[in-house]
Amino acid sequence: MVCGLVGKFYSSFFYWVKGIFAKLRVKKYLKPMIGGAVAGTFAMLFPQTVGTSYGYLQYLMNGNLKAAEPIYFAVPIIVALVVLAFAKIVVTSFTISSGGSAAYWLQSL
Repeated sequence: MVCGLVGKFYSSFFYWVKGIFAKLRVKKYLKPMIGGAVAGTFAMLFPQTVGTSYGYLQYLMNGNLKAAEPIYFAVPIIVALVVLAFAKIVVTSFTISSGGSAAYWLQSL
């Protein structure tokens, strides 16, 4: 049930961000820069949101996560994973919705 709710939030947030970029009155080549700035800011705060994050999942499965990242010293692991899941949703939504994905550009051709 929780995964279904998170999935619903993910798709709703993605299409909300996509709507914002569709209404944004700037040059087309500036939209990926704006999305990249938002994604980059989140990536500086949460480097786990960049890429596939499989390395961090492997740390978690091996029990080495406490020594791997300083974010886990301040908060319990469950809270950290929830925060990272929502940060990943934000980063992905801004990257793809702003046109930062090659698939987005190929689709518009």
